[in-house]
Amino acid sequence: MIILSIIASIVSAGVALSSMLLLNKQEKVIIAEAGDTGVIVNRTKTKNIIHMRPITLKDENGNSIDKSNLIRVLVDGKCMERKGIKDGSQLFAKAIDHSIKLSKQISQGDILLIYLTDKNIYKLRVFDKIEEGTLATYRYDINTGERKNSSKPHRPESIIGVVQYLL
Repeated sequence: MIILSIIASIVSAGVALSSMLLLNKQEKVIIAEAGDTGVIVNRTKTKNIIHMRPITLKDENGNSIDKSNLIRVLVDGKCMERKGIKDGSQLFAKAIDHSIKLSKQISQGDILLIYLTDKNIYKLRVFDKIEEGTLATYRYDINTGERKNSSKPHRPESIIGVVQYLL
């Protein structure tokens, strides 16, 4: 009887621990800047990746969407408001497969998730066109709403995702 009681306690503790671990499971979330990169770089940046409670994506029929090839993003900034993406919005970007030609994965007007290795930041920009092997992108001025072309074109390898879902 004592042995059965001990076994029951161990099993109960294991179930409780498993439940606690499931409840505390965290999902990686990239913080992407949506603003003037010149201003962003000049301020102290503490984190560009955080962890948040996982969420389930569902399509219009209520079916779960596979997130294995998606990158969860939290938006920091206002330069994509004309595209319906506000400061604090969460979205999912489809990861770019660099073994496939980039022009087959993106289209003009897509919102790209870009990683700037030299500045260690992620940012969102609208894709315009490919010129001489690099990507021309733009954002919107947060005061006037006018299109502002990126100061430098982006290398294809800096593009890590294309926005698919806005929550």
